[in-house]
Amino acid sequence: MTAVQSPRARILVVEDDRDLADLFADRLRGTYEVETAYDGRGALERLDGSVDVVLLDRMMPGLSGSEVLEAIRASDFDPQVVMVSAVTPDLDIVQMGFDAYVEKPVDDAALRDTIDRTLTRAEYDEKLQELFSLIERQDALEAVKPPAVLEASEEYRSLTDRLETVQTEVETLLVDLPEEDFRAAVERLQRTAAERTSERRYESLTEDVLDGSREATVVVDADGSVV
Repeated sequence: MTAVQSPRARILVVEDDRDLADLFADRLRGTYEVETAYDGRGALERLDGSVDVVLLDRMMPGLSGSEVLEAIRASDFDPQVVMVSAVTPDLDIVQMGFDAYVEKPVDDAALRDTIDRTLTRAEYDEKLQELFSLIERQDALEAVKPPAVLEASEEYRSLTDRLETVQTEVETLLVDLPEEDFRAAVERLQRTAAERTSERRYESLTEDVLDGSREATVVVDADGSVV
């Protein structure tokens, strides 16, 4: 599957900091059609079937980003939603149906890459879209949470269990993915829950050694995994 991304894809920037919203819009105009909303209610008023991607601030007065996200998912429209937040993701994101999560500050290249990635995934089968939404949530948590915290979390276990179920359901669809997403999906299909747990324990052990030692030698294989 080769997705052709329209240069006129429509982006809705939702951000209560007007200066920041306008800055995002200025950065993106010329590549996309861009509209701004400065609060949650304004975002829902502007939402229609022509919106391809919503860049959604998580912390806003009035309707929060989480509430806006819920309203979007309950609507008749199905844009890709990128949470853009200064808040480090926590375990509550397990239940949030976003398509990508980026932390502020975000540079132009990273923002455009995220938008382009979600535009590509918007063309996928519904089940594949769910797979990558789950992957985004998992990656966001693993980037900021210690392995021990994740292992003890019922929310995280529910996320990984659902991810494994969806992976099994979509195996036959993966061959048509672009190379980058194919690699990301296959990597997870090849890693069982036990392997992920083992890797996290090795990572935790390595961190403990490095934190407690003046000198240490860490051996990794060609893929960067700790040996």
